[in-house]
Amino acid sequence: MGSLLLIVSVVATAQLIDGVLEHGDLSIFDPVVERRVPGLRDSALTVVADLLTYLGSELSIAVFAAVLVLWVGVQWRDRRLASVLVAAMVATAGLIVGVKHLVNRLRPEAWATYGPPDGSPAFPSGHTLGTTVFLGLLAGVVIVRFRQRWVRVLAVGAWLIGSVGVGASRVYLGYHWTTDVLAGLAMGIGVLAVTAIAVEALRLRWTGWTPGARREPEPA
Repeated sequence: MGSLLLIVSVVATAQLIDGVLEHGDLSIFDPVVERRVPGLRDSALTVVADLLTYLGSELSIAVFAAVLVLWVGVQWRDRRLASVLVAAMVATAGLIVGVKHLVNRLRPEAWATYGPPDGSPAFPSGHTLGTTVFLGLLAGVVIVRFRQRWVRVLAVGAWLIGSVGVGASRVYLGYHWTTDVLAGLAMGIGVLAVTAIAVEALRLRWTGWTPGARREPEPA
């Protein structure tokens, strides 16, 4: 499953980048959304969007991720898993910076932005990518730690709703094009897929056995 999700992520991200650079594909709908979003704004939605965009900011995600790593490393005493979580978040930060400067896309026009202007590259949405990876890692940790089905469903639901919500807030506030957010989601899923593959591979290496294989009895 991890390999399949990684392939889907890479293909989707490549298509989105190609569309942005060629001014085609889904990116042709970005100006349409930009023009319509300001008419949808009201005070209540704006408060929610501001909160979501704050929770999905680089600083907030960094703090949340640090707490998660400490929880896993100290409370569970699983330093290897904690190291994988750190690597995933560091890779996410590098991916955000690298792709932003590679694509170098301008953000929506100032008149469409609700708040102070942002002159940094738009593609992908760093808020969306960071939130998708962090909440995905959190969901994975919860799924491993808790056996209750409702807890696992809640964790996955929070991941989906949180990722989409933060992404939507960035479009709502006019800081990103829709395809920026879609790229953030696609790339985030890719990072999670690689992390899942790495965790499984490292687990097999650490324990020295493969699923379904018969364990040899340990010497007395």
